[in-house]
Amino acid sequence: KVLLRKNPSRVAAIKVVLDENTGELAKHLDGTRLSARSEDARIIVEDYPLLPSRRRFWEECFRAVDAAGTHSQLRSQLRILHDTLTEIAERELGAVIPADALFEAIAPNLVQTGVLLNEIDLRIRKLDDGSETGTLRRRMCGLVFLISKLPRETGSDVGVRATARTIADLMVDDLPADSGPFRKQIENELEQLASDGTLMKVGDEFRLQTTEGAAWDGAYREKVGALRQREADIAVKRDQMLGEAIQKMVGTVKLLHGESKERRDLTLYSGSEDPPTGSDQVVVWLRDGWSIPLKEVEADARRRGQEDHVIHLFLPRMAAEDLTTSIIEVEATRQVIDLKGVRSTNEGREARESMQSRSGAAQQILDELIHDIIASARVFQGGGAEVFGESLVGKLDVAAEKSLARLFPEFGDGDHKSWGIALKRARDGSDEPLKIVGWDKATEDHPVVRQVLTEVGAGARGSAVRKALQSSPYGWPRDAIDAALIALHREGSIRAELNGQPVRPGNLDQNKVPTADFRPEKVRMTASDKLAVRGLYQKAGLSVKTGDEESKASEFLRALRELASKAGGEAPLPDCPTTKILDDLDQLNGSEQLGQILTDKEELERSFADWAAIGERVATRLPIWQRLEQMAHHTSALPIHEELEPELRAIVADRSLLDETDHVTPLATKAANALRSALTERTSAFQTAYDRGLETLTADSSWQQLDDAARETILAKTGLVTPAPLVTTTDVDILNELDRSSFEARDSALDALSERLGHALEAAAQILKPDARRVELRAATLEDAPAVKAWLEEHEAKLLDAVTKGPVIVG
Repeated sequence: KVLLRKNPSRVAAIKVVLDENTGELAKHLDGTRLSARSEDARIIVEDYPLLPSRRRFWEECFRAVDAAGTHSQLRSQLRILHDTLTEIAERELGAVIPADALFEAIAPNLVQTGVLLNEIDLRIRKLDDGSETGTLRRRMCGLVFLISKLPRETGSDVGVRATARTIADLMVDDLPADSGPFRKQIENELEQLASDGTLMKVGDEFRLQTTEGAAWDGAYREKVGALRQREADIAVKRDQMLGEAIQKMVGTVKLLHGESKERRDLTLYSGSEDPPTGSDQVVVWLRDGWSIPLKEVEADARRRGQEDHVIHLFLPRMAAEDLTTSIIEVEATRQVIDLKGVRSTNEGREARESMQSRSGAAQQILDELIHDIIASARVFQGGGAEVFGESLVGKLDVAAEKSLARLFPEFGDGDHKSWGIALKRARDGSDEPLKIVGWDKATEDHPVVRQVLTEVGAGARGSAVRKALQSSPYGWPRDAIDAALIALHREGSIRAELNGQPVRPGNLDQNKVPTADFRPEKVRMTASDKLAVRGLYQKAGLSVKTGDEESKASEFLRALRELASKAGGEAPLPDCPTTKILDDLDQLNGSEQLGQILTDKEELERSFADWAAIGERVATRLPIWQRLEQMAHHTSALPIHEELEPELRAIVADRSLLDETDHVTPLATKAANALRSALTERTSAFQTAYDRGLETLTADSSWQQLDDAARETILAKTGLVTPAPLVTTTDVDILNELDRSSFEARDSALDALSERLGHALEAAAQILKPDARRVELRAATLEDAPAVKAWLEEHEAKLLDAVTKGPVIVG
């Protein structure tokens, strides 16, 4: 500092050099905790030629390797600085102290303290063979050692790693000079040291080779040597890798054929013999220069002719030796990693990571070589014409379009973007479902529909029809094939069955097509025939649109069956009418069924009218009969029961409920009157007894002393509630009354009324006199005066005895 203060011009010159290289200095150790800082500006001139970032690096190294503090002392640091300054004293302004100088200064002491193993020290020093490269390698490895000693624990990790960039940042010793060539040299030498086994590369980081690492490296070199002797295996591996790479490229080619944008696929074939015929996919025949000359591929393309859809793909034999070497290196690293497995020691884990890095680097080179070979691939169309493009995918795109035209020459007849809409219209019963695809003639005359009928023939499954027409030479969209099938089925030209059961027109959709069995219809219905069928349906109360005749047939037959089921039943109803005509119709389907319905039209209309009239009579009389049965059950204790029972049995036996003469309503009236009279009589008797009971309660002295709330509580608890009013206006009212409370229940309630009255009086007495006790009087039949006196004497004694113990309640 003193010298600098005495030489201002020198200070200015240093500052100029440093300012001119601010950008370079800012990059040093970027991303670590030792990189450039704003406060460096105050000391950088005074620190020169030691850069602040390198000073911080030295300080971290001192702390990591000099636990005893020998070199951390000021005199030791000054000595190291003096020695390094001496080395660059004669150089031009701009030279700086390289960070690896620290290793040269403290290495002997590190060996003495055991921080640096003598074996590693000798290995590092032997790298210096007197040449410039040897010296550089020694310096780099020394720096790698120092970096390896820096702590990596959370909190103390400064983020410095021995990557090519970091080592170059620490070794650049001439700021004004272009550091690019030097950095490239550092990178190349580090890679070479890793390849020689002196260093290990783990990701982007370099580390000194360990004993464990050397063992892994030896195993690797052994595998490489063995693999070089297995040329056939390497050739198989090469073919596999090239094939997989081409398959990925082929997989990226998306073929959308025609206006309908029908999805097509490329399929890769790599055999030496001609590809198999009959494929419905565009075949890419892959061959390479290792197995066949280019001229033979061109000859095969010409031989197969202009109409052939096969695309011929040839990979030239390029960088053969480099490709073999890369395959061997990738395979050797994989085998070593598999052989050694996962290690538990730090050295073992480090060696495994290094081998994985070597594998990744070799794989990258291999990928680049394969990419270059694929980029040079040549493509030929059937007939021999070469296809050109900016990339292999582009060439395949062009070739595939031409191959599609050769593979599906009939595709144009069924190519339209609106087949999906046509399909929906066919399913909905449109009279012109194909008009949306530009066809205004009869549906069955469309080329797709005609071919569908041909494929159906005498009978075919939907999946078979689809397969035939989606294949070469047609390749038609599935929507087109399904639209034709559904339209033909809807108009009655073909019939469809699922699991042996007919599919009604309108119920066939795309999900059912592949599993449906199709066959041509035997009967064709005219427009006037269908109109007559619709009229018959409407008489049965069905709303039918044009085209729904077949789909509504089952609903029509169900409606007639329902009418028949309501025109009879179990006794006392007559038997249901026969429905054989409906059973016969149910055995048919499609247009055959419609034709037979039309044939049976008059009989069906007559049956409909008859069954409907009988059903109306059932609806009127059956409810009355059901109420009569219920009322008859409640008359079991009444005299009228003996009169009703034979009448009811006769109606059931004769099944005469629907006779012209109504036998049921008079009986129901008679039963209702008897029940109403009995209910009125019992209700009146209960009301009279209830009123008398209330008078008795009201006259009782204990009852009179209670307030209204206590009286209401006792009445509710003992069941002495006001009787509900009797409602017997209709038969239903009478049944409701009896369901609520039968005759037996009403009689029991009347009998229990006096007992409830006694309980009420007892409850009133106990409220006023809690110690009162109830004394029960023995029930008896007294036939003469002596019996009466004896009974009185018995109870007189009983009551006199009880009253001595407190108030008595007599019950």
